[in-house]
Amino acid sequence: MIVGRVIGTVVATRKSDSLVGQKLLLLQPLVFLRQRDSALGQGAVSEDSPEREAPSAEAGTVENAIPSDTVVAVDTVGAGVGETVLVALGSAARKALSRPEAPVDAAIVGIVDSIRIAGRD
Repeated sequence: MIVGRVIGTVVATRKSDSLVGQKLLLLQPLVFLRQRDSALGQGAVSEDSPEREAPSAEAGTVENAIPSDTVVAVDTVGAGVGETVLVALGSAARKALSRPEAPVDAAIVGIVDSIRIAGRD
């Protein structure tokens, strides 16, 4: 399971029958630093911000360019853009959907209210 931030929605008019009616969200995995790493200036981020922002349309030739570490996940809990979520991966994602035949490897299974890392205030 990973923690991610929902950064957008995905619309697919043609898709596998097992995905019809499913809400697809685009999310970016979050990286958490230990306090020691933060003091050393390592390049990861806190829970409050994505690791990097999606480039603007002017930054490249693809209108909807996104960072390469983004994940498309099926939403099972009613999450929205900007929310921090828990994401099940692999076969656990298909179990969350109760559809073992679905071509899904990521499912949003929770909306995070808060995260507390020991030793950080």
